[in-house]
Amino acid sequence: SVEPRVFALLAVAMGLPYVVVGPLAGVLVDRAPLRSVMVAANFGKAAVTASFVLAGRWEILLLLVFLRNSIDAFYAPAKQAALKALAAQEDLGGANALSLAVNQMSKIAGPAVGGVLLATMAASGVFLFNACVATLAGLLTLRLVHLPGAPMDAAHPGLFASLGEVRRMVVERPRLAAALGLMAAGFWAMFLYDSLIAPLVAGLGFNETELGLILAAVGAGGVLGALGSGRGAARRPFAVVAGAGALGALLIIGLGFAERLGLVLPLAGILTGGFVIGLVSAAILVPLRTVMQAETPPDRMARVASVSEAANTMALLAAPFAGAALADALGLGAAFIAGGALALVNALFAFRRARRDARGGCLNHFRLPPPAALCRQVSIAGREKCRTAIRRPWFRPRGSLII
Repeated sequence: SVEPRVFALLAVAMGLPYVVVGPLAGVLVDRAPLRSVMVAANFGKAAVTASFVLAGRWEILLLLVFLRNSIDAFYAPAKQAALKALAAQEDLGGANALSLAVNQMSKIAGPAVGGVLLATMAASGVFLFNACVATLAGLLTLRLVHLPGAPMDAAHPGLFASLGEVRRMVVERPRLAAALGLMAAGFWAMFLYDSLIAPLVAGLGFNETELGLILAAVGAGGVLGALGSGRGAARRPFAVVAGAGALGALLIIGLGFAERLGLVLPLAGILTGGFVIGLVSAAILVPLRTVMQAETPPDRMARVASVSEAANTMALLAAPFAGAALADALGLGAAFIAGGALALVNALFAFRRARRDARGGCLNHFRLPPPAALCRQVSIAGREKCRTAIRRPWFRPRGSLII
């Protein structure tokens, strides 16, 4: 047995690489062939996972976990950049929907398979099985087409200067800034209460088996929400985020008040609510990732993805402590009410962004290219407005070189 602090250190070892290694990894990934990065990362994760069986002390295991996730900090932005490179602009929503659906299904099937394996073999066998899966992923990635990185030359900026370019680009692209901000704030809202779901469910009178059913309902909702959000992600992304976010926020706030008031909720109602929460969570994430990819140039995609991942991981590391403090001071329900309130504010910001897109279309972009390429960079809904606008003699986009 180990002390409870070891589990806290494990969470840090799992999340910290995406914060300290991830942004610099994104710079390097932008300069490297994407297929090579993804193949090497999968094989690297396989080797490190296999070495878990040799870790005789928990300190060594934590170092190996940190190393494995440092390697994954290269894979995650490479995957986002590869999605953008392989999918046409109009297919980004569907590609992200399918990617998230597969991810959600793995979160459902993975623990179930792991539980079966632990019941039939030692933990070392489970580690080796995981290493084999990572090796298979590397072999499958070899089938990708060659995706070259940005050309290297003597004038190429340094690592930190390249990150500075991303910061300036985000400031100049309001839709990209909105997507990144809404995503990070959404994770903050979710992780305020996420680690408190089990005690809340127990406080409402449900047992461990029923908790498993509730979590399965959330996962099933996530899969269906991901598969169904692809079209909306491409057409009106921020409107989808606003509507789904408001619905999910109200459900979370309702759970918080139910705990505070000591209400007795039927299992069917909790299962339905969990399914809807999973559904809307996926419906929020797919459009935001789609906007992030659509608004980012290919040669900076990995950097933007890694910076976004770092911001999201900071929420994962910090928000649970804030939620626990709220729960200790005011009760479990307070953390859910606070998380739901933050999610509701997030939905309002998404609604404002959606209204700007509907009114202005391409007028919200800074440093726009010449008219021939202008309308290809805005949302599908705004293209006709854009085409009409650039025919008018008074049209002068802010920050544009068009005269």
